[in-house]
Amino acid sequence: MIKGFPSSDKLLKGKGITANYATLTPVGSKRHALDVVPMEVSIFATGETAEAGSSGSIIVDSGHSVREGDMIRFLSPASIAGVESSVLEVIDANSFKISMVMAIDIVGAQYEILRFSTTASGGGAAVSTDLSIKQALLLDYSVTSVDDTAWVPVGVTTSATKKIHIFDSGGYPLSLGVDGVEVAIIPPGGFDYIDLVIAAGVTLQVKSIEIKSISSGMITVNLVG
Repeated sequence: MIKGFPSSDKLLKGKGITANYATLTPVGSKRHALDVVPMEVSIFATGETAEAGSSGSIIVDSGHSVREGDMIRFLSPASIAGVESSVLEVIDANSFKISMVMAIDIVGAQYEILRFSTTASGGGAAVSTDLSIKQALLLDYSVTSVDDTAWVPVGVTTSATKKIHIFDSGGYPLSLGVDGVEVAIIPPGGFDYIDLVIAAGVTLQVKSIEIKSISSGMITVNLVG
């Protein structure tokens, strides 16, 4: 049996979650299968509504019945219908935090609550993650410099996406914006795949956080999922 720790990016700092071994069981020469625990999911509640004050990763819904570990699936608007996100934290009886950052207006969005239960132990199940690139955007700093005074467009999205990957060689931290609203901080070098719901037809932008004109290097943004 081969063991390894899951990525530290998956651990929630400050939530008391520690790394557990992920195991691979040999099933043949140079072939391994993941040991998994099958889960059954059911719709716990539907027709829920994100109320005023909902933005980013915070959902406001008075008297909600969400609990940590649940998933929510958006039903509307059409641009995010079917998008699912896990519940990271129940803030209070009227609000909770999800794992995705919603870079669109979600006030009035309809969603349903999905709840999991363990069914039986097993192994050898296939695990699939869609990381196909839908669109690639590039900004060359030697052509268009970036500073802290104004948003600089990287490109316009042609389709909705749920995950992004960014590489940056400018050497300075940046703000990532969607139509003039900051949605993430980009560290020097960029970051690996993160969950970020972005609608089609919006402009992705960057702006320097430091008072520094960045005139060399480039940034590439891959929209995936």
